[in-house]
Amino acid sequence: NHTIVKREGMTSTDISNAYQSNMFAANIDITGSDAGRIAKLADVINQVITAMENYKDDNNKFVDMSGVKRIVTGNNPHVKAAINAALTLDCFKQGEAMVPNEAYQRATLEVTPYLNELPAIKFDATHHNFGFFIVDPTYNAENHGPEFTERIPFTLDVTETKRPKGVIYDGRQRFDINVASWRGIVYVHIGGTQ
Repeated sequence: NHTIVKREGMTSTDISNAYQSNMFAANIDITGSDAGRIAKLADVINQVITAMENYKDDNNKFVDMSGVKRIVTGNNPHVKAAINAALTLDCFKQGEAMVPNEAYQRATLEVTPYLNELPAIKFDATHHNFGFFIVDPTYNAENHGPEFTERIPFTLDVTETKRPKGVIYDGRQRFDINVASWRGIVYVHIGGTQ
């Protein structure tokens, strides 16, 4: 949980009420037999994005989180299909009625196989768990959100040899990741066990 800066006259209850979080969880099995699983996932996405839009800064003022959100997760067919459906279906069938999807086009989806290596993101078929990030790139650009600082530029030395492999590649690069504000990125855990 994150809080605001304590100001004169604020009680501990005021501080406690100002807690904000950038970690969320919901118990949904996206591969299960629940007919409403995609609608439930869409509801979670909508609620998290709305929570982001209601964030306050350290001075207890609302921040501008009106930028288009981006969902980033590992490249898994179940996860990709579920999130894509939650973002692109304009309505869901509920009984005999059609209800609007509040998460419709609220974010774009990007996947990368590199995130499959992170236990918090990787789809766990046994427990039906996975995670994803919701990012506000506009907020991050304006408020120095996650930044990559290249300390040593990428260099590549190529050496030809007479050995069976023929060519040796030796590359080097160093960088840092700095996060000045946590508000531009949230983590969402979906599934029963964390």
